[in-house]
Amino acid sequence: MLRFIYSFGLAVTLLALVVSNGADRKESSEPWVVAVPIIRNGQPSGSGVYLRSGLIITAAHLTATDAKMGVHIAGMALPATVVDQGSFEDIDLTLL
Repeated sequence: MLRFIYSFGLAVTLLALVVSNGADRKESSEPWVVAVPIIRNGQPSGSGVYLRSGLIITAAHLTATDAKMGVHIAGMALPATVVDQGSFEDIDLTLL
């Protein structure tokens, strides 16, 4: 039951972030999903999806709360912090 509550809460949070960001876009109705390279301890780890300024969703197995995380956006390497992370076995999602 706890696993379901956690999954549901994470999904609702992510959906709310995406919907609220869409309401802020006034210039264009073009898609805004962008792939972002994920860096873990200085090494390429995979990719994620840029949701809005400061938020990226990726797979949990690509990240670690105790690792030095970063992303590449617009040709710049930027530090990243794990905001919320599921487990690989249950919810393979992380919000950076």
